[in-house]
Amino acid sequence: MRLSRPAPAGNRLPGVQLLGVLVWLGTIALWIVFLYFNPYSRSGTVGTYVVGMTMIAVAAVGVYSSWLAKPSLLYFAVVLSLCPEGLYTLLTPGVFRLIGLLNLVALVCAVVLHRRIRTATGIPESARKRVQESMLR
Repeated sequence: MRLSRPAPAGNRLPGVQLLGVLVWLGTIALWIVFLYFNPYSRSGTVGTYVVGMTMIAVAAVGVYSSWLAKPSLLYFAVVLSLCPEGLYTLLTPGVFRLIGLLNLVALVCAVVLHRRIRTATGIPESARKRVQESMLR
């Protein structure tokens, strides 16, 4: 029995979904390297392991949400991953800067996935224009 059903075949976006899955898997790999094979530090503290495992769990949620094309869950994973640690790693020198860059790519994937699913579900153009006009007021 499935906990959640995937998006209908017409709404599947293999390119964006695949990129999202690869980004999150890359993030998991980098966090594993950070925790266990860190070239800048010999051993981590308990706090480092807690943060690293939390970020790996968030990235696993990102893999799940990218695979099933769930943009709201993907936004949640991006915010949790980017805000505490992603921005920090983005500003540090070295190989772990890629964690922050991958988080930014995941954000772009979430936005593209959300926009494509929204247009694929058939929101009328007139309704879209009304929303855009109300936002400009």
